[in-house]
Amino acid sequence: MYPGEGERVRRRLWLLVLAARIPAVLKKDCPSIANNCIAQLEFVVAHRIRRAQQMFSHYSRMWGDVRLRQIINRITRQFMKRGKEFMIGAAYLSMFKWDSERIPDEEFEKYKDELEICKRLRSVLKGTKSAKGKDEKANPDCKCPSCGCCWDTFIDEEDLSVWKMEEPSHKGSGLYCYKVFGHYDDVTADDFLSVFLDVEHRKEWDAHVVSLYVVDSEQDTNSDLIYWETKWPVMYSNRDYVFIRRYQIDVERKQMTVLNKSTEHADIPQYHNKTRIQEYWSHMVIRPLVDFDKPGIEFSLTYFDNPGAALPTAITLWISATGEIFISSCSIIISSVPSLLSAVKSLSIGSRKLNATLDR
Repeated sequence: MYPGEGERVRRRLWLLVLAARIPAVLKKDCPSIANNCIAQLEFVVAHRIRRAQQMFSHYSRMWGDVRLRQIINRITRQFMKRGKEFMIGAAYLSMFKWDSERIPDEEFEKYKDELEICKRLRSVLKGTKSAKGKDEKANPDCKCPSCGCCWDTFIDEEDLSVWKMEEPSHKGSGLYCYKVFGHYDDVTADDFLSVFLDVEHRKEWDAHVVSLYVVDSEQDTNSDLIYWETKWPVMYSNRDYVFIRRYQIDVERKQMTVLNKSTEHADIPQYHNKTRIQEYWSHMVIRPLVDFDKPGIEFSLTYFDNPGAALPTAITLWISATGEIFISSCSIIISSVPSLLSAVKSLSIGSRKLNATLDR
């Protein structure tokens, strides 16, 4: 062995071990690394801007405006040549991590019997009203989703039922999740799903929407990253959401499922004049009575968000008792169902007219 060769071998082995650990470290600490890079970049940019202002003031006194404009134009041309490289770097830092944030396939299996649960709930709760109009609970501590013990009837109509249950992870907070169950004979499952997923035209039928758009998509898995701002009553700031939506169509079961859950994205920071909903989830299940393109559906929508409305206890109790205002974004979803149905019917009528014209 040559003198110093042992040291070189140890150094190479150390470098190999370090190189093997780098991908794992980057994957684990990617968000913090990206945030540190962005903070450093902001500091450098701010420093460069100050220096540019000082240089502009200094050289404008020395050379005059004409010569200074020529220098600025030359710098601009150089920047434009390399602008693509800067844009690629910025895009990489803000890229959404679909591999870790995507809603997994296993989640859809949890809701394969959702409509059966709703039918059992409706059957059980139909005859459980007491003389005072309140639901009688046989076992308040029950966590079963379908026995009726843990759900209260909120709305009960012929073609639409709504139940509420205190969110198990927020016991004693007065936060509820809501389950909507409906069946309609004059709309198709295809049209219902199409209108529900169409963020571009939702403003046309949902008066609560202020802003709604797709930030990013993964078309292979039917996944979208969405920003959504909802209108709230006077004296309250609007609420906004950043969430992942994914849907699946199970042809064998004749069932469509749409899942939503809140997330974060570097390109959509929290705004000072809006309240960001940090905790939000929902799942919708749609099933045709005959087939996807035939009229007749039944659907279920289960929904929860933490609206972040910091209200004194006395005011919260007064609101609950008087029913003057429903302090929850859940009411926005529930009250939008009739408008959604109307939009679906309009689409169905238009489709039938178009098909009739083509058949002629």
